[in-house]
Amino acid sequence: MDNLTHSLLALTLARTRLGRASPLATPALVVAANFPDLDVLVRAFGGSPAYLAYHRGVTHAVLGVLVQIVVLTWLWSVLERIVRPGEAAPRAFGRGGPLLPVAAGLLTHPLLDLLNNYGLRPWLPFDGAWIYGDLVFVVDPWMWLLLGGAAALAGGRRVAGDVGWSIVALATTLLVFGVDEPRTPLALRVVWIPAVVTIAVLRARGALVGRETALLRVVAVGAAVYLVGLGLLRARAERLALAEVTPRLYAGESIVALVRSPSVADPRRWTIIVETEGRVLWEEIDVLEGRLDGREAAKGTDDPRVVVAAATDAGEKWRTFARVPLARVSTEDGREVVRLTDARYWFTDWCTVTVPLPSAKR
Repeated sequence: MDNLTHSLLALTLARTRLGRASPLATPALVVAANFPDLDVLVRAFGGSPAYLAYHRGVTHAVLGVLVQIVVLTWLWSVLERIVRPGEAAPRAFGRGGPLLPVAAGLLTHPLLDLLNNYGLRPWLPFDGAWIYGDLVFVVDPWMWLLLGGAAALAGGRRVAGDVGWSIVALATTLLVFGVDEPRTPLALRVVWIPAVVTIAVLRARGALVGRETALLRVVAVGAAVYLVGLGLLRARAERLALAEVTPRLYAGESIVALVRSPSVADPRRWTIIVETEGRVLWEEIDVLEGRLDGREAAKGTDDPRVVVAAATDAGEKWRTFARVPLARVSTEDGREVVRLTDARYWFTDWCTVTVPLPSAKR
């Protein structure tokens, strides 16, 4: 998930007893909830191939999270002693220390990331197998509203908090209305402003102060209902897509993998990717209206030039990431190159690895 969602969930947890577990519990929760994404720094040193190979890697795995809990708890206890000199700071792993908020924040990160079709590898470094949730888009404004509303309304009011939530509300509103259709559906645009205004008014009045427990229970139930609903809609979208694709399979061709992804903030619309031995088919499905659009392409991975490119260091890193591999050979500046990408993100080049061939010979 995006880092705003990670942070909003951490702030929501900070409105529970976890937020009172340590003097710096709230910032500890937020930092810990985003800490595993430090692996994105590999892109600065190794470029796109390194990013594909190592992002959502060991820092998102079970063993990596356990190690981070120990390290970040110790670092946070040192920070507390610096920030609060002269006070008797609790032991790092004792009662009143930062262990609980740090552990809670870190554990939420892979759980959220597991919801989308990017996936993660929980058993690294022993097993590099990916697990995919295929349930929530990597950016979900409905979750921003749910988690952000809960965190903003629970707890007491402070000027710094008012300023901070005003900035969050403005930034997310600009994001929602700054993206052209169809990426941001009409329903979200209609609901967003009234919802943000309602949250702001309730916060200004302190309407839910003292009723945090009830509010958080409602949010937890709401999140569960939302995820279950997405699961049911996904199942229907998959059935509709397979009904379209199955009659178009060639003789002897079979389906080897499926990928599902909802559209941004639009649970009715799903992209179902169907992979066969030699093709990839994209089906755009509205669960109420049926098929909206579709396209298909040859995978291109059997081309001898692609095989050569996939055997390079950059190609091997791409192979560790690619769930539904696609490849194309083209000519750039008079030289043949192989473009290795993934069917999940065919509409963007961010995960594309370009490998120049050693010669123009076929």
